[in-house]
Amino acid sequence: MLVVSVNGLPRHLWSDLIDDAAPVETVFIDDVIPHVDKTYRTIANRNGRILAALAWAALVLLV
Repeated sequence: MLVVSVNGLPRHLWSDLIDDAAPVETVFIDDVIPHVDKTYRTIANRNGRILAALAWAALVLLV
């Protein structure tokens, strides 16, 4: 199991702001997950990961 934690910025958690001032969700989905899938041996599809929000950070478990 691989655990990746990303700082979701104060006040905004891990979702994009309506005005795109902090596109945290987009960066996580478009950049972080593909980078981890490319760098490590993961099951690179929806069935191979769990996504959870923990206080001010987003966490993805890649199996």
